[in-house]
Amino acid sequence: MRANRPGALALFLLWSCVGILPAQDYFPLHIGNQWVYRTGGAPRPPQDHIVLSIDRAQIIEGEQWFLLTGLPAGSFWLRQDTTSKLWARRSESDAPALWYDFAAREGDHWSQQLPYCCGLSPITSRKAEHKGPAAEYANLLEIRYPGVFQVGLDQELFAPYIGLVYRRQNNGGPSMSWMELVYSRTGGVTTLSAPETSFLLSVDHNALQQGLARFRIALRHTGPQPLRLDFSSSQIYDLKILNEKGDTVWLFSSTATFLAVLTSLTLDSGERNWVLQTQLPPGRYTAEAWLTTSDANTAPPRFSARIPFEVPPMR
Repeated sequence: MRANRPGALALFLLWSCVGILPAQDYFPLHIGNQWVYRTGGAPRPPQDHIVLSIDRAQIIEGEQWFLLTGLPAGSFWLRQDTTSKLWARRSESDAPALWYDFAAREGDHWSQQLPYCCGLSPITSRKAEHKGPAAEYANLLEIRYPGVFQVGLDQELFAPYIGLVYRRQNNGGPSMSWMELVYSRTGGVTTLSAPETSFLLSVDHNALQQGLARFRIALRHTGPQPLRLDFSSSQIYDLKILNEKGDTVWLFSSTATFLAVLTSLTLDSGERNWVLQTQLPPGRYTAEAWLTTSDANTAPPRFSARIPFEVPPMR
């Protein structure tokens, strides 16, 4: 398996090479987990991308359940038991319904109640392969749905410790649609990402408790070609903080001195980070950050991000 980021994938590759496959988690349930899928097929799905996430957990009838949001069919509470069965319920009052039996043997069927499906599911392989936008996979768990004729799920592929990486669905006649994984964040680690360029702004919530607004600006690039950016001075980025009225209360560039010299930044593949901070009184604010590329003054910045935050009263 080849992927753009190490992590759970590297561990799975090692286990595969030595022939050791421990009890595997094919649908990781942790708060903050997120999966981004691109969609396609005919008829064209209404959304170009689907974002699934585990938003929160709750004790229901003495057991811990996790809320999955983002499915076209709606939100569901999920729980995986000690036998690797994945159960789902739409609400706290609904009875649990079996979705997957990840411990089933190849060829064994189980009765499930997945949305858009057919009632019976078999694991057809644990060594399936798939080439996707984020990675090339081997040793995938494959489920085919033999009860589907015209409409319903046709095929699903799962990677251990990552989750669903591919799904194909019949839409009537010869029409089919699909969704495949382009980004995965499980257990607080980005384990998969398709080639992309992104610009991010984050705030340190622990520092806010001390009245310190500390920000991290990140430029990330994993595209096939190097990313080159040109600047009209030695300044690479800027950040301003607005109060609730929309007034600027702090501007990074007003606190620093820059050289009037042409500057360039080239990122082959990876991430470039910058950290800056300032003291603020209690209140609600919005931070805006951007890269000061040569064209930033004549057009909306190519790379920009904003984030609301609050400085709490000191105790």
